[in-house]
Amino acid sequence: KHTEEVIHLYLINNYKPTSAKTKVKKFDFEDYSICSYEQTFENQIKYYINECEEGGGISMRVTLPKIETKKLKNWIEEIYKAESSDIKNKWYVGKNTYGPIDEEAGCYYEIKPEKDSWVIDIYCGC
Repeated sequence: KHTEEVIHLYLINNYKPTSAKTKVKKFDFEDYSICSYEQTFENQIKYYINECEEGGGISMRVTLPKIETKKLKNWIEEIYKAESSDIKNKWYVGKNTYGPIDEEAGCYYEIKPEKDSWVIDIYCGC
């Protein structure tokens, strides 16, 4: 059963969608529920999720307007806390990556600066 992902819930509750879910893909097994889609929101915010590969984890990409790096990192930490994971994360020294302390299974958030925005690539899995 597909449950709404925390970042998507945050965006839906705080920003007006400017598109329906697009590029929708569905699982080709079980209940044929949605496993991948894109959606855009006001302020040029974009959200993409893909969890179609069986046992392949979840990949997400969020594009946000440029804000201070510190505020962006705080936002990522708060989103991660909302995920209610038992795995402790940290910012890796010299990198814009927030991931498991032991660098094993878990969720990794990588910040990539663009000209007018931040792109956050997220991968959760083993």
